Amino acid sequence: MKLKKIASLALAGIMAVSMLAGCGEGISNSGSSSSETTNPSTGVSATLYNELSDATKSKIKFNDSAELNSVLAKNVGSVGYDLLSDIYDGTDYKSVKYIEVNTGATGVLNNVGRNMIADLEAANTNNTNMSGAIGELNPDDENQDEKSINVVLLFAVNNGVDTNNALAAVAKMIDNDVKALKVDNDEVNNNASELRYTYTGSVSATTKVDSNNHGKGMTFIAVELVRTLG
Repeated sequence: MKLKKIASLALAGIMAVSMLAGCGEGISNSGSSSSETTNPSTGVSATLYNELSDATKSKIKFNDSAELNSVLAKNVGSVGYDLLSDIYDGTDYKSVKYIEVNTGATGVLNNVGRNMIADLEAANTNNTNMSGAIGELNPDDENQDEKSINVVLLFAVNNGVDTNNALAAVAKMIDNDVKALKVDNDEVNNNASELRYTYTGSVSATTKVDSNNHGKGMTFIAVELVRTLG
């Protein structure tokens, strides 16, 4: 009987140690998972966000997006150096300019913007002006139930302009339209129930320079805005 009792106590001790080890692993894994899913705003995303007005900051949060970085780099990579130099020498991009994208637009920068919209499956396919593109995020009869909807905006300026200054200019250009985004579907006709929305944004910037032509180049800034249901 003594041997059986000692064996039982030993088994109970082993089980207790195993349970504690299991709990420790669970805590460790939980912390790791939380860390991996967090993608805070740094670099250009943080720079642009910090230039927004306080009212707009209360409407939207910014984070970094590896996908946006990849899509911008891929599409800018298709722009030839000779075209970069031509654009640099023109007068249109001495200051930051929004690239209007629609199905009828022509030109290499329009193609970059259009291809980015296609790659990211954004909703602003046919909007030529910036306000209209951002306005695609507002709830209406067709999109109010969508779990997620996004738009992608492309801006360009010659590389004589400091990137931080360009980001500040973009922030001022989008500020009012982002601030005006609706957080619910109260104004939508035939809404069966009130739906709530949150907004996030991401920014990517890259500069492409023709080192064989006096360092002429362009800085491209892409801004993705996302509306999420709930």
